[in-house]
Amino acid sequence: MKKKHIIILIVSIIIIIGIIAGIVYLSMGKAGISRFKKNWESKYQDGIRREILIYNANGDIIFESKGQFDFTYDSECIEYIDTETGLKHNIFTGYNATVIISEIED
Repeated sequence: MKKKHIIILIVSIIIIIGIIAGIVYLSMGKAGISRFKKNWESKYQDGIRREILIYNANGDIIFESKGQFDFTYDSECIEYIDTETGLKHNIFTGYNATVIISEIED
């Protein structure tokens, strides 16, 4: 009798976990799951390979950098540490600058 209760409990826990996983997947969708995986990889594996391009108001590239890093930003500053060199970078952008940060393949 006790063994039957344990089996029912284990099956119930598995079903509940499956339902929660299904709800998370449906609420985030495939793109949301991919975004979560990339954010996890970036945060816990010393960043991902990226390229930073900053354009001025005329469309000219005024800054370019490639490397493996994670970054933070606010309305005025982009901060990143290049994991290959260990150097910290702060980029302060003006009102007419466009910043593009893209993942690049190895």
